[in-house]
Amino acid sequence: AEQSEKKSQMLAAIQATAAIAATWVQTVFMVPSNLMLAIGSMIAAMGGIFLVREMAVLLREQLNKRLGRPSLVRTTNRRGFTQELGIWILRLLRLRGQDGSEFNDVVLHPKLRQQVMRLADATRSAKKRGMPLQHAMFYGPPGTGKTMVAQRFAEYSGLEYAIMCGGDVAPLEEQAVTELHKLFKWVHRSKKGVLLFIDE
Repeated sequence: AEQSEKKSQMLAAIQATAAIAATWVQTVFMVPSNLMLAIGSMIAAMGGIFLVREMAVLLREQLNKRLGRPSLVRTTNRRGFTQELGIWILRLLRLRGQDGSEFNDVVLHPKLRQQVMRLADATRSAKKRGMPLQHAMFYGPPGTGKTMVAQRFAEYSGLEYAIMCGGDVAPLEEQAVTELHKLFKWVHRSKKGVLLFIDE
């Protein structure tokens, strides 16, 4: 009895929904002004979606041109004035770690951590004195945190970072040299200095 009652309630709900839909269709199609309004609304909605999508693409292109981010750069922490101001406010409110806390959540073997921190301190000191920075190579199996350590290393040292993949250069063929020039010009425009991390 309970199942039949639920079934009848479900059928009644379906019939009521169908009746409402039929009434709406009749109202729209029987009155020409309503039909034109419905068609106009649909066209306006589709046009709005298309316009928003095109504007988003255009905005992204303009931002890329303005920031000058090369196509070889996959990830970077280069920020504008607004983002820097936001980070400063977060630090002021203690919602973001203070300077020097970049490695707090990085798990490394004690000896490896000591080596990384020694190199990071030396890089930080050299940057403050305006001295040339050294090259470094991180090696190890995939997924062991090399890229993350490089990012934290740059942040700790007061540098921006840019991550690129060496495998992205070869497919460019004759455009490779041009793109590399763009990359290094972009790097030289940095006021802080850039740690360029070339991933495998």
